[in-house]
Amino acid sequence: MNLKLIIIFLVFAGLIYSTAPSWITKDVSLNYSSGSSKVFFNVINRTQTDLIFEVKTSNSPKPSKATENLSAQSGQFWFDSKLLADASTGSIIGDYSVVKEGKLTFAGKEWDTITLEIYISGAKNTKIYDKKTGLMLKQTVSAEGAPEVTLLALYVPEWAPPPPPVQEKKPNGPVLDDSAPNVTDDEVTDNVDVLNDDLQVGEVEQKPASSPAPEKKPLPCCPSAIILGVLGIVIMRSR
Repeated sequence: MNLKLIIIFLVFAGLIYSTAPSWITKDVSLNYSSGSSKVFFNVINRTQTDLIFEVKTSNSPKPSKATENLSAQSGQFWFDSKLLADASTGSIIGDYSVVKEGKLTFAGKEWDTITLEIYISGAKNTKIYDKKTGLMLKQTVSAEGAPEVTLLALYVPEWAPPPPPVQEKKPNGPVLDDSAPNVTDDEVTDNVDVLNDDLQVGEVEQKPASSPAPEKKPLPCCPSAIILGVLGIVIMRSR
């Protein structure tokens, strides 16, 4: 088998086992401008073999359902990212030619892009993809009246930022001041030693004396008691 046949075989094998990028899952939403109108893609489901999504334009409020084969080389808004990973300017991917690579901005974000071209019925179809993910960013067709399609906005669950952390509710009551300095056992011991140094050995800390108790004075005897005592002595002597 010569080299040309080997290359053809490898390209064909790669197309057989191509798969839609993994980020295309349920709830993926894409918004493209298409001339003066807009086109909305909303992924409904992804099975083992098919990608099912709704397509709606700003001119027609009623969406239509579409189905694509996941093993295809590309879809309406994607290209197999595995085939783009090793591609470079001048190379061939299936029926597409790689004509350019570089950084471009779409939907407010900078992407590492790869530009593919293919001729269909004499018209040149140019598609710009994000090389890492295979997301279609822009498409132009050289045919008269064909609108230019450009990515305006997108929502991809796999690329969405994580939710903010849940803040714990603080219990009611006084709030402890974590900024207060921690006191170690050594510092407590040092403070006790300083207090002990203020007192001389053998000294006892003087405490203020309590007020002296009031002096008890004898109750004065009443005059009648003295008279009765004298009469008692006289009577005893007269006997």
